[in-house]
Amino acid sequence: LWILFHQDWFQCRRWENSDVSNLVVIGDNYESETLFLVMGYQYISTAMAFNFGYEFRQTWWRNKCFVGFCSLFTAIHLWVTLVPGDLSCFWRVNCENDHVLYSAAIGRVLPIQNPFHTTVMPVSYRWILVILMILNTFANIFWEYFVVNGTRRRLGKKRRERRERDRLVQPKVADDRSEA
Repeated sequence: LWILFHQDWFQCRRWENSDVSNLVVIGDNYESETLFLVMGYQYISTAMAFNFGYEFRQTWWRNKCFVGFCSLFTAIHLWVTLVPGDLSCFWRVNCENDHVLYSAAIGRVLPIQNPFHTTVMPVSYRWILVILMILNTFANIFWEYFVVNGTRRRLGKKRRERRERDRLVQPKVADDRSEA
């Protein structure tokens, strides 16, 4: 949101009344759109990061169904972020009043509820969001693979070595007692 608030085209949404109970009316703003796009992709990138194989699991690229779903959801998410149209208007993201779709929740077509009658963001800002999503994905994967799994592997290896050493030492001690 910090990047959004520093864009020269951005104007913070002001409500005429204090009733903010109607989510359909207050949801058409750039703040919620930015959060929806970035956080929505974080679900996908976190799933990718958490599915690295550990000692007793195969690596994630061998799971064809998972890779297919991640690829499909990534493509859809990037399309919604970069291309205004019917698919993005389904979520009221990057949408103009000319493309607003029928809402099953309220039973009619509801125009964009902001003073600009659009939620289309400038192309440069959309690319900034895509770059942030990609950087966040790499950060998640780096953290999970190298820090979390790497630390766990090192600790597990030390524990296995200690158990193996204790197992080799233990029979000698038992044999020495039986001889005495």
